[in-house]
Amino acid sequence: MHSISIARTLTAALLVGVSWAAAAQARFDFEQTRTVLPKTVVPSHYTLSLQLDPQRERFAGRADVRVQARQAVPAIVLHARGLQATRAQLHTGAQRRALEVSIDDKTRTWRLVPSDGRPIGRGAHRLRIDYSGRINRSGEGLFRADHRADGKPASMLATQLQAVNARMLFPGWDEPVFRAVFDIDVTAPRGWQVLANQPLTRREAVKNGTRWHFAATPPMPSYLVAVAVGKFDVLEGESANVPLRIFTAPGKREQAQHAMRITRQLLPYYSSYFGTPYALPKLDQLAVPGTRDGAMEDWGLISYVEDGLLYDPARSSPRTERGVFRLVAHEVAHQWFGNLVSVALWDEIWLNEAFATWMESKATERFHSEWQPQLSAREWLDRTMARDATAATRAIRSGAVDEARVFDVFDNITYSKGGAVLSMLEQWIGEDAFQRGLAAYMQERRMAPATAGDLWHHIGNAAQAPVTAVAATWTDQPGFPLIDASAVCEAGRTL
Repeated sequence: MHSISIARTLTAALLVGVSWAAAAQARFDFEQTRTVLPKTVVPSHYTLSLQLDPQRERFAGRADVRVQARQAVPAIVLHARGLQATRAQLHTGAQRRALEVSIDDKTRTWRLVPSDGRPIGRGAHRLRIDYSGRINRSGEGLFRADHRADGKPASMLATQLQAVNARMLFPGWDEPVFRAVFDIDVTAPRGWQVLANQPLTRREAVKNGTRWHFAATPPMPSYLVAVAVGKFDVLEGESANVPLRIFTAPGKREQAQHAMRITRQLLPYYSSYFGTPYALPKLDQLAVPGTRDGAMEDWGLISYVEDGLLYDPARSSPRTERGVFRLVAHEVAHQWFGNLVSVALWDEIWLNEAFATWMESKATERFHSEWQPQLSAREWLDRTMARDATAATRAIRSGAVDEARVFDVFDNITYSKGGAVLSMLEQWIGEDAFQRGLAAYMQERRMAPATAGDLWHHIGNAAQAPVTAVAATWTDQPGFPLIDASAVCEAGRTL
């Protein structure tokens, strides 16, 4: 039959280049992962103490970082951008050594050299760095969002640290592979509320305001750190035994009801689908007026531009209603894809974004099939295919990504084509095998970095199919195969 002929042609297209790609996607290996910073010293635990005031232009901080020197080194190199060090020390047991800070603006790094001229020995140490920085007006790093509340001028502070802007908030190892625990406390003026990735553990009055202490995070990449300071309204709820809160500027709390309903639906659905529950003890979402763009999946504290999270049934359009659903579905999916399991390096950012795009479509189809999500996605996919048919395209996994150009790969090839390729592979091996493979991947790479090779390994095992090789032909090559299908009539049958 004609349909069988097309199926055979599609199978052949899936297998194009299998022999070329079979070894193209290696599994995660820290030693083989390319980094900008040397791997001779690696962090395990940050204690960040920040002094933040939305009415000031600058902030102050202290970073205490537990590190492991894997060999003796003359200096420690870490990321910092736009920060000013006021003191730096190396603590080794009871010993205290002053560190001289050499700044390289081109690479946005600091080189910390012991003042006594002696090398830093192999083993455990603790860095203590006191520093200050600038509060930005654009939506990157630590930024201020000016707005109006009850007709009066107001401000809040929020963060956008992806991709390489954590170094604007604290000195550290600002690359995805260096997962570490973050203990955060924030001192803010009295009358302001402070949010962070984890729940509040205690507050205490101090000379210059209130100090807010938060529980330690699981090991995570630096770019997922989030803090916010403001005067908020809050909508509270619960789903899958997880406390939910949505924070808004004063007067906008009721506009978060739609997003709260969505989140209540998604959390149990994703927990079941991925075979592992949401990993943190709370999930907050924050609507940021103006300033920021889009949304950011910071673990436990997702932030959005207001129009991406808030919906007023009396004034908002159906387009906004659907857009909020898709965006919340995308960002909550990242709590698994990107947060629970993170990419090993920016070359693999498609693992985060393509899977969140694919999952947002799956969730929309499940809860709002009446919206015809596959049909509405067609326009974006067609535009992506038009680009992919030109010499200007690139592969989904397009090789080494320079950290100064990370956002170049946050494009429709990553999101739209990546999501479509995942849908195609799922159809090929079957939904059950695909889901079982994802669950195995989540369990094995939980709280750790991963590569495409890790993902395809687990899905291939579940499907008992050459998924690694087939997937690589679509993710590691630009363009798509041209399929010719024709029908002929022989002996009264269409073939």
